[in-house]
Amino acid sequence: ALLRAQGNEIDIKLAGHAIQEVGADERAGWLSAIEVGPANLLQDMADHAMFLQVNVARIVTFALGLLGLGLLMLGRTGQRESHLTYFGLLSILVGAMQVRHWWAEFPLPNYTAELITSAGLPLMALATIQFFLRYAGWRSRPIDVALYAQCLIMPASMLLAGPWRVHTLTSSWIVLLTTQIIVAVAIY
Repeated sequence: ALLRAQGNEIDIKLAGHAIQEVGADERAGWLSAIEVGPANLLQDMADHAMFLQVNVARIVTFALGLLGLGLLMLGRTGQRESHLTYFGLLSILVGAMQVRHWWAEFPLPNYTAELITSAGLPLMALATIQFFLRYAGWRSRPIDVALYAQCLIMPASMLLAGPWRVHTLTSSWIVLLTTQIIVAVAIY
């Protein structure tokens, strides 16, 4: 009843962070397509989207956590299963990274949350690389030292870069970490 044939205007206030302030595109403030229609149909669509984006993510996070804990315990049973420790750590870290997708009001300032999230990336790379190398029966002290050092260097570089370079620096680190994982897979 409020719509006119022409000249309708909608003012929208977008809440979110600029792309430069976040490590991943999906955490930036974006505006999706605007849906206009009867409230009951729109509410059904919103409820379905909420179920998929929040509830399924919670279930996956919980399942990854349980899987990770089980694999950590199994990996501690002997030297032959040490690779499972790293796979369990990877499962827990992936689950922990999912928390930001469904936690509506994260209790930390954005920059602090992005630093914590980005600090998880080299840990995930370490777990992935060590899983493949250990599963292949290959150990290297210099690689171990470099991977652990990287877990300190990345967060330090993020701190030095400041809040307006989070996206650029995180993207660069992701390329480096992904390359390392590809090399580990190739060695495997």
